[in-house]
Amino acid sequence: MRKENHSLFFLSAVSDAAGTLTNDEYRHAFRALRIAPDGALYATDGKGNIYKCKLAPRSGETGEVDIVETARQPPFLPPVRVFIGLPEREPFEAALAALSALGAAAIIPVIGRYCQEQWWRPWEKRGERLRRIMIAGIKQAHNPWLPDLRAPQPLDEALSTLGAEPALRPLRLVADCDADALTAVLRRTEGIDRVDCFIGPPGGFSPDELDLLRPEIFKRVGLSPFRLRTELAAIVSCAQIMQHFTETSGRRIYLISNSSDRQK
Repeated sequence: MRKENHSLFFLSAVSDAAGTLTNDEYRHAFRALRIAPDGALYATDGKGNIYKCKLAPRSGETGEVDIVETARQPPFLPPVRVFIGLPEREPFEAALAALSALGAAAIIPVIGRYCQEQWWRPWEKRGERLRRIMIAGIKQAHNPWLPDLRAPQPLDEALSTLGAEPALRPLRLVADCDADALTAVLRRTEGIDRVDCFIGPPGGFSPDELDLLRPEIFKRVGLSPFRLRTELAAIVSCAQIMQHFTETSGRRIYLISNSSDRQK
């Protein structure tokens, strides 16, 4: 794979036939990859589009590049939303990068009774850093979709939003060490329009919170024969769900050049 095809860049803005690289993205193209001044690179806007871009003389000053070809990847179906009980900051950021790379449609941090240090307050000051982490995750994975990251919310508030977005048949899951394997549950389930996966915080959900996750609505699923940390459980559950539906749909993601080569 050529170096210009190996890396996926992120466009901070797209208009007409041009896009804009941030200063960091532009420096990476020239200093790390040493793309020729008249060379091409591939970039996304996080909205499902992959652009083949040409550097222009103005690129060094403005970061602006010319878009010469566009391919659109449809969103992964069914969409997978991960409700993750908030761990400490570094584990949460690790989960955020991995869930973005895996293709989660939405990541909803959940404030549980057993959550400890409230590092996430105020959330508004965390937004830009967390967005950069997600962008790094999708770039590494060549995934052109940036997840929807919500503000932290208590479990009861998160549950109250489940019906707000219509879905004909959602599958609602709760990680539980003593339950049937997630892969087995997925094999027994058909016709799913959305997957909502709940992962407890360090220490798990409290008894009162578990009462809200009623078994007639939420399926308990096991992820491993061993007890997993919150961030690892979130990553494993998302990976297993995405792999299951990738296998059943045959879907794969390609950059523009790879897609063109494949069609020859």
